[in-house]
Amino acid sequence: MIKVLMVEDDETVCSAFEIAIHNHAKFMLVAKTGSQTEAMQILKSEKIDVILLDLELEEGDGIHLLDDMRRALKVLPEIITVTNTSSEAVLSCVREKGSDFIYQKQNGAYSPVNVLEIIEMTLPYYKRKLSNRQQRLAAEYNVEREKEYRQTYVEHEIEKLGFRPKKKGTIFISEAICMLLDAKVPENVQVTNDIYPKISRKHQSSIGSVEKCIRNAIERVWQNSELALLKTYYPFYWDPNTGRPTNAEFIKNMAAKLKE
Repeated sequence: MIKVLMVEDDETVCSAFEIAIHNHAKFMLVAKTGSQTEAMQILKSEKIDVILLDLELEEGDGIHLLDDMRRALKVLPEIITVTNTSSEAVLSCVREKGSDFIYQKQNGAYSPVNVLEIIEMTLPYYKRKLSNRQQRLAAEYNVEREKEYRQTYVEHEIEKLGFRPKKKGTIFISEAICMLLDAKVPENVQVTNDIYPKISRKHQSSIGSVEKCIRNAIERVWQNSELALLKTYYPFYWDPNTGRPTNAEFIKNMAAKLKE
C-alpha cells in the first residue's frame, strides 16, 4: 500500500485526488492539509511514502516546507509537486530543494489519475535509490567508526608500555601504527617519507616536530618503565647502545604485533 499525504489547499483539487486514490487499490490517503505546519507534524508522526505538494498553501508554502523536511526528517518521502506555476526560476528552486517530480496543472495531460500512474512507476526506483544511499551512508559510518575503535585500541595497547594518554607523541605513534595496519604492503611503507608527512598535514605540524614528539615519547618510556614490562609488551630487539628502539623500528614492530 502506497501511503500518501496531500498538502493542498484547493478543495476541488483535493476532492479529485481523493476520488482517484479511493478508486486505486494500491494507494491510501493518510491525511490532507493546506498548512505547512500541520504537514510537518503529520510527516513526523506518520509513515508517508509520497507527498503530493502544492506550492501555494493556506498557511505557509511548499518551498519552505521542502526546507523543513530536509532539516527535520532523516528519510524523505518521494515528493511530487503539483503546481499552477510556470516560472522556471521557481521550478528550478523546487527541484534543488528536493522535489522528485513536478507536474504542472496546466499540462494538457494533467489529471489526478495520471499523477498516480507517475507515482506507481517512479516509487520503486525512488525506494531503491533511497536504500542504496542508506547502505552507502551506513558503510561509510561503519568504516569511520571502525577506524576510531582501532586507533583507541592501539592507544590502549601502547599505553601498557607506559606511554601517556592523550599526549601528542602517543597520538602520533598510534596514528602511524594504524597507517601501517591499513597499508596493503606494510613492508613498502617508509615511516619518514610516507607516514610523517601525513601526520604533519593532519595536525598542521612540521615533519620534524612529528619525528621529535615520537622520539621523545619512546625515550621517556624506555627511561621510566621497568625492563620486564617493556619486554612483555615489546618482545623485540633494540640496540643496547641507544637504549631504545628507533621510531621506525618501534612503529613497524608494534604494527606487526597488533596485526597478528
